[in-house]
Amino acid sequence: MATGTWEGLGLPRLGEYEQVQQTAATDMVTLTGASSKTGDYIVGQTSAGVEEFVISGLSASNVNGVTLNVTTTGAIAAGSQGVACGFLVSMSSKANLNAAFAYTVSSTAVHVGACDYFLMSNGSKAPTYFLGVSASVGPGLGAIVANGFLDDSLKINTFTCDHPFVGLKCIAGSVVFYLIGAQATGIT
Repeated sequence: MATGTWEGLGLPRLGEYEQVQQTAATDMVTLTGASSKTGDYIVGQTSAGVEEFVISGLSASNVNGVTLNVTTTGAIAAGSQGVACGFLVSMSSKANLNAAFAYTVSSTAVHVGACDYFLMSNGSKAPTYFLGVSASVGPGLGAIVANGFLDDSLKINTFTCDHPFVGLKCIAGSVVFYLIGAQATGIT
């Protein structure tokens, strides 16, 4: 999109404001850093100066591209839909989205390094579950139900087992594979 131009109208220093787009094909806000930029593009902070949300872009200083410091201290019920999430993608029933989260690298770019982990959990308090899948209200609620990438109808015929299996559908090229999951009560 085209970059907008400043027309001498200043942003307010105090109070709240809404910026209304005038030209549909022009970017509403463009932030351009100096050639030696070391500061952040956007910071949301408390009145005490504690940064809670930061967009900086990666640089040689090894900061995160986006940092979200969650300070919620209240008890959150497991499976609460859209409550106290680090990031929430909430779609309408008719919305189309290629991916809720995507990682891509330009095939023409020259790389000096690589991404070590696709997902990472640090510290002694890792999340209780790696993934929650539900057919209705929120993750972790209700019975096992086939839901998009979860297939609850798998049958493994190479050995006898009284416990159900589920599979997370993954695609490699054009071939579908399953990451097999066994119900916790069936593992001894």
